[in-house]
Amino acid sequence: LYNRAIQVAYPPGSIFKLVVLLASLEEDENIEFENFYCPGYEIVNDRITNCSRIHGHLNLKEAFAQSCNTVFIQLGKRIGAEKIIDMARRLGFGLQIDIGLAEETEGNLPEENELLGGAIRNIAIGQGSIEVTPLQVSNLLTIIGNKGIRRQISLVKGITNNEGFMIKNYFKNKDERLISRKSSQLVINYMEEVINTGTARSIDLTSIGGGGGKTGTAEAVYNEKNTVHGWFAGFYPAKEPKYSVVILIENTSKGSITTLPIFKKIALVLAQYLH
Repeated sequence: LYNRAIQVAYPPGSIFKLVVLLASLEEDENIEFENFYCPGYEIVNDRITNCSRIHGHLNLKEAFAQSCNTVFIQLGKRIGAEKIIDMARRLGFGLQIDIGLAEETEGNLPEENELLGGAIRNIAIGQGSIEVTPLQVSNLLTIIGNKGIRRQISLVKGITNNEGFMIKNYFKNKDERLISRKSSQLVINYMEEVINTGTARSIDLTSIGGGGGKTGTAEAVYNEKNTVHGWFAGFYPAKEPKYSVVILIENTSKGSITTLPIFKKIALVLAQYLH
């Protein structure tokens, strides 16, 4: 009976690479021009983390589109766990989004000793003690889609009296720029590439204006069925996004693959509202 969009927090898996990417771009705006190398694994403190395959040489856009664990752990080691978690908190993780429902959970971000040593191995790919709600992920998409500006989201605009005059407005915060317009636009472009050539290329939205997103597969904690949680966080359409969509499937056997057809169905319905 839990409202899983706001009351239950989950490990985000590769969805969290959006945070790592933004932290990297804000730290070094020239990082988009760098090239990386993925041998199929990355070693941190003598522990090996495998990638989905050997990607070889690739740039940052390609690494994001292919969700390369190796490159994102390399990025994490470069900028450090503390800056990544600071960026996550700036973007609304570890906090209530406050859409008007008191039961909203804050999720969890690692802190203090949890940021030291080999912890970056998990932080960079959204595992370990990181836990987020689907609402927090949707809020992140809203910030990116609004070119780095946070606009408060709410279930209702306010309360009116019998005559229709507003007597209580629920929008308490003014718009605030959290990340640069340049970084936001780059991430939008990278998310488009995920659908065009990357891990979500199985869906084709060309005929309805395209879209963008990020896949994620996260370990299901305390699970004895050897299953995972599948994520897809996306926006529609590709140019000037109007809608953010977050899909989470608990305890699935195929990870983010199971979420992609659902996103396409939703995008097809949303397309009707734009024409």
